[in-house]
Amino acid sequence: MSVCRRLAMVSALAALAAAAVHLVAVRTAWGQDLDDRALVGRAVEPDAVVERFTDVLRPVSAGMLTLGGLALVALALARRRLALALGAAVVVAGANLTSQALKGNLPRPELGAFPRLTPSWPSGHATVAMSLLLAALIVLPPAMRWAVAGGGLLVVSAIGVAVVAAGWHRPSDAVGAFLVCLCWAAAAAAVLARRGEEVAARPAAVRAVAAGAGGLLALGGLVVVVGGVGWLADPSALADRAARVDLVSYFRLSGALIAASGLVVVWALLHPLRGMDLAGRHPS
Repeated sequence: MSVCRRLAMVSALAALAAAAVHLVAVRTAWGQDLDDRALVGRAVEPDAVVERFTDVLRPVSAGMLTLGGLALVALALARRRLALALGAAVVVAGANLTSQALKGNLPRPELGAFPRLTPSWPSGHATVAMSLLLAALIVLPPAMRWAVAGGGLLVVSAIGVAVVAAGWHRPSDAVGAFLVCLCWAAAAAAVLARRGEEVAARPAAVRAVAAGAGGLLALGGLVVVVGGVGWLADPSALADRAARVDLVSYFRLSGALIAASGLVVVWALLHPLRGMDLAGRHPS
């Protein structure tokens, strides 16, 4: 399968996954209950912990989005490729406009046991952070992608957890935002890959490490899926199981889920792009 087709498939799967997250977390009573427990549990954490996460959100604004987007466009132009600049702009603008449109128009029926905030799916702050990271991974040459992805994931994951810690969003809002960004990024990369070129193959040791990491991610995903199916196989017992877990644990587990979803989103974009420079050949 070509790189373009793999990326197009990733984009489609991301859209389906985002729809599934919304359906489960917003449109079902037990999904709302799990989501809300994590949000309520955040208030049980010490104030200093919540304040530190809130501090993370202060720089995330329209200004950050504008400056970050302009920096990516400048980087793409520095690589002498207008197409990369346009691709980065499409990812950032498309993802953020989509999140704002969805958040303002998707209703949230009151099905759970907790009184809640207004409809907030997906998170605008999480979208800003992840869209800039994925756009950067598209613009950068292959040799730099994983290094930037590692540092960027720390920031994006912190912002995803912070929106819950601050009481602004539920965990599914951050996960949904990440998936919206992946949908746009994979679609843009699929178009750009038509004019990209393969670069020199990585050393065998590097390929082995990358394959091992991918295998561990796949195994972890399988464990999560199987465990989730086992948990939800008997919906009537869900409330009893949930009652045995304290609210702080829900908040902490939601942080791990947000970080894991960010890792999967970045891997889902970078894996099809391995060895592909989207800038293509420089003009002579």
